[in-house]
Formats: sequence, C-alpha cells, structure tokens
Amino acid sequence: MKPEEINSLMAKEGNIIGEIFHLNKDYIYRKQGLEGVRKVELKVKELTKTDFNFDKIGRFSWIPLKLCIISVLVAKEEFNLTDDDIFQMGAATAKVSFILRLVSYLNQAEEVLKRAPSYWKRYYDFGSMEIIEFDRDKKNIIVRLNDFSFHPIWCLYTAGYFLTVVNFFVKGKNMKIKETSCSHKGSNYEEYLTTWQ
Repeated sequence: MKPEEINSLMAKEGNIIGEIFHLNKDYIYRKQGLEGVRKVELKVKELTKTDFNFDKIGRFSWIPLKLCIISVLVAKEEFNLTDDDIFQMGAATAKVSFILRLVSYLNQAEEVLKRAPSYWKRYYDFGSMEIIEFDRDKKNIIVRLNDFSFHPIWCLYTAGYFLTVVNFFVKGKNMKIKETSCSHKGSNYEEYLTTWQ
C-alpha cells in the first residue's frame, strides 16, 4: 500500500459496528491462523500509528471504518488475496452476523427489505441505504448507498455481503450481483443489482 492511499483513508470519517472487525478476524484466522491475525494487527499498527488490536474492539462499539478497510487491505497484500477472496470475506461476514440472524427470525423478506435503511444504521453511523427496486417477478433487487465513498476494496466486500443477505431472505437460484454504479468510477453513489432465477 502506498502512503498516499493510507493518508487518504485516515482522513475519512465514519464508523462501523465493532462486530465486523471480529468477523473479519475470524475469517483471517480460518485462512491464516493466529499468526496471520497477529501479522495483520502489527501491520495496521505500523501504518496507522494506532494501538490496533482485534481483541480490544467492543463488538457493539463504533470503530472507524478506515481501520477496518486498512486491515482488509493489509490482509489482501500480506496473504495475496484475490478480489474473489475479498468478496467471500464480505459474504462470510453476512453469514454469521448476529444482527442479520436476529432480524431473519423476526421478519419476512419484504418486511426486512422495507426496514433495510434502519438496519443500515445498526452497522454504520454515516451514509444511507435505499431499496430502489425489489421485484419478485423480475427476480431482482437494486440497493443504493448514498454518501458512502471510502475505498474500492469495500465495494467488493459490500457486494459479497449484499449477495449473501439477499440470498438469505429470497432463497433464489443462480444468484448474481453486479455493482452498477460506483463513486470510484464517477458516480455519486454506490448501487448494486442482484438477480436470481
């Protein structure tokens, strides 16, 4: 990672719920063991001049998203992760998310999607989510994120997360997701189209 990339991220504001750090740590641990987790922590400390430690992060505390993204970037670089690995990391996070599991027991798909913007605020303290379209006949859903431009790697991660979430409630076959708009490619927002058969 280049210093200017780190400096750009460190200048950004916005927090994510600490649970995501723990789920990412679990993913790294499964792939690289405890040594891999410690390697990421040391590198993040060095790059950010913070006392970064996964275990010291409260699961329901607000923690700067920039630290989460930098830890994912470090893992990508240290372990030669591919874009698909980052996508799968986001997907793995959705599969075991406490909040997602909780709402899945309480609501039907339409109700969950109707409330998605409020669920967003349980994970992030900035930006907003809109469900632009949810059409069971056309078998698609379009999700838009406003004021949420951090880093391209988080677009991959988020795509993996969203595909898993939609699959959780829709139970479709051959599900696919495509980022149709991206603030890192000239758009004013992030937008994801999920389709199924």
